Amino acid sequence: MGDHQETIGDLRANLPAGSLLKAYSLPSSTTWATVLIIAINVVVFVAMAATSGSIWAFDPNTLAAWGGNSGSLDLSGQWWRLLTYQFVHINILHIAINMWVLWSVGRLVEKLFGSFSLLFIYLASGTFAGLVSIGWIPDQVSVGASGSIFGLLGALVVFLSFFRNDIPLWALRYWVPASIFVLVSLVGGATQPNVDNAAHIGGLIGGLIIGATTIRPADRRHPLPLQRSAIAAIAISGFAVALLWYVGALQYRSSALDEFASTHRWYLSGEAQNLRLWQTLGTQAASQTVSQDELAKRFQTDILPFWNDASARLGKEAERSGDKGNPMVPLVAEFARLRFEWAKAVIAAQDNAPEHIQEALDDLQKTNVVQAKMDRLKLLIAAGNMPRPLYDNAPVNWVMGHVLGHAWACVEAPQAFEKSVGATDSTSDGPYQRHAEGCLAQQLFMTGDYAALDAEVRKYSANLADLPDGSSHYEGVWSGLDTLFSYGRISVTEALRRAALWKRSVKDSAEPSLVEALIFRDWAYGARGYGIASSVSGTAMAMYLARAEMSAESLRVINPRERRPEWYTLSLGVDRDLSIPSDDQRATFDEGNARYRAYFPPYRQMLVSLMPRWGGSTELVDNFILAVSMEPGSGQVDPALYARLYLTYGNLERGDFNVVEAAKADPALMKSGLEAYRKRYPNSDYVLNAVTRFACTDNDVFAYRALRKTMQNRVSLTAWPDALSVASCDKWSN
Repeated sequence: MGDHQETIGDLRANLPAGSLLKAYSLPSSTTWATVLIIAINVVVFVAMAATSGSIWAFDPNTLAAWGGNSGSLDLSGQWWRLLTYQFVHINILHIAINMWVLWSVGRLVEKLFGSFSLLFIYLASGTFAGLVSIGWIPDQVSVGASGSIFGLLGALVVFLSFFRNDIPLWALRYWVPASIFVLVSLVGGATQPNVDNAAHIGGLIGGLIIGATTIRPADRRHPLPLQRSAIAAIAISGFAVALLWYVGALQYRSSALDEFASTHRWYLSGEAQNLRLWQTLGTQAASQTVSQDELAKRFQTDILPFWNDASARLGKEAERSGDKGNPMVPLVAEFARLRFEWAKAVIAAQDNAPEHIQEALDDLQKTNVVQAKMDRLKLLIAAGNMPRPLYDNAPVNWVMGHVLGHAWACVEAPQAFEKSVGATDSTSDGPYQRHAEGCLAQQLFMTGDYAALDAEVRKYSANLADLPDGSSHYEGVWSGLDTLFSYGRISVTEALRRAALWKRSVKDSAEPSLVEALIFRDWAYGARGYGIASSVSGTAMAMYLARAEMSAESLRVINPRERRPEWYTLSLGVDRDLSIPSDDQRATFDEGNARYRAYFPPYRQMLVSLMPRWGGSTELVDNFILAVSMEPGSGQVDPALYARLYLTYGNLERGDFNVVEAAKADPALMKSGLEAYRKRYPNSDYVLNAVTRFACTDNDVFAYRALRKTMQNRVSLTAWPDALSVASCDKWSN
């Protein structure tokens, strides 16, 4: 060691005055600030791991509970999260990488700037990074020291740019972990959705600005660059104020949820305690560790009083405030009342009388419905109170698409669920045009051009059969949005936030409310999946039904006079999800059909509800098709519509389904109807192919051969299911 120290001393003696290597010693134990920051990070992680029992992944709720940064929480007044999130990490790998880099870069920055300056740079640049993060994506929970570390790197870049000729040789080794860190962070942020690149870039910018205000020359002989420091201080203050203004901090108003929580602490604490006790008693009853008499007694003394008092207090409050009060109050009052009724029914059901058990089950169902309504309202309030992200504006989207090459890519449904447009499909026909319009709707929604999207919907709602096959661009808009919410990996909070922005951007438009219903329905199927009911777990089914109820409530609150064509399509689907009787569904269909007879999707939804697999029958299908095919006023069957409906029903069953043999389609009416269908839409390749396919499934070889000649150069693959191809029918006909 003595020889090594002597070598260093010799090096220093030979350096010119003012050299950094002479002015600063090698890294030593004096870098206490770096050690302190690392220690806090490690202690926090160990505490999180100890309480959660895992070191590999913490869920968003846990991260938020430990101080994670979130736009909605910050804007509610919890600005301290801009500091605490810098010491919280997702998993062991996350903290290991960050601390490795912090140990290297932090000690170097501390040597160059000083210990207290290091603490200031770390915390201030991390705070600025947090602001940029919630400005860029306000609905995510962001954690980690990486934004602060980028701030340290920014300060280091400033130092080296001012004193590049005085860089110590030993400092070069610190650039290895720093370079790896920067490369991994930025590339990961560009390719992985869960990496917060906004915080990285924000921290770097903050470090550059802060570094310029705290920098001092090595030999301390040069005066501080006061002019640059003043400019930098003004710049970072301006950036911070602009960000605070943009994310809504300067004009933030507490939401209905915040107000309810602040004025009803008695309810929230009592509810949490009561629900825990209820769950405990339920578990004991299921395991038969408590007698029925004891269970009834505990419900009577420990459960009922709270819900009785809450129901009375909240009910009076809701009555006094009326429509001008907090929208949460009447829902919570109804929830408390139903909980009270349910608790009484549970007590009565301890005699095992079937009618009492059924009453308890009915009250449970009613309570679940109101719970779903409350959850829906909470989501909508949170979405409506969320600021518009920095990335969600036209200039940023233009740069992303035209400069960075991140153009919007249309979200496609899996081939197993929806036949994609084929290469031979005519670009002017219905399938291609609907797909193109759907992709445009997705792009406008995801790039925040809500005015243009609303204009598209309004424009095409005026003609609901404007495409060559009798379908419409309007249908394409909703089909595209449905695909986006189902398969586009967009979270429900992000989708609802965008719907809320649409609502604020285009006043008095009914379309955003309809989008909310669509979002909730697709979210429901995200829990259930698309398999048969018997394959769905009890938990998944409960989530599915709750979310379907949210969709139903979104549809109910739309003014009947503002019910658009797609309202009826969605209503029929949601009614089926919630097992609403088919007669009630038919009433909804008839109302919509009287207003928008040309719009075809509601026909398809009603056919699905009447299918045998949904508890219907081919007889019900036939009765429906025959009834709705009657032309209003004439009492005559519209043969083209009759044939179109049966072709649609055949598609819903399976590709090679014979609607004449397996269903009850009238052969003569189908024959005349198919001809009328072709004549009504003569320019549609899809219609020609659908009629040709029917001839194949109907085993009419002569009709097939004649039609096949006509469609020689007009093949529309969209009309042919995988189970029945043109080639297989050609082989059969020969």
